[in-house]
Amino acid sequence: MSSTSYSARHNRVEQLLYWLRIATNVSFALALAAVLLMMFSALSFLGSLPAIALSRLITGILIAAGATVAYLWSMATIEAIALLVDIEANTRRNTHSAP
Repeated sequence: MSSTSYSARHNRVEQLLYWLRIATNVSFALALAAVLLMMFSALSFLGSLPAIALSRLITGILIAAGATVAYLWSMATIEAIALLVDIEANTRRNTHSAP
């Protein structure tokens, strides 16, 4: 495989990782917005039905924690892939520049 096609493939992978990062950030923001909405709705039950309010608040906290873990796992995976792509690029560059 020529270095030109490798370079183009490397650029496509970098672009894919960029869009994966954006998609992960957007999905995390949407999940947290939904949790905040749920928690604010729980506050409306606080005066009349405190058990329902507490249940919704706890559920919101658990969902936020789950979304945070999923976000961190996704970003760590994306960064690991980016690191592997960079290692491959450096290895390929060093192999081609060897005497």
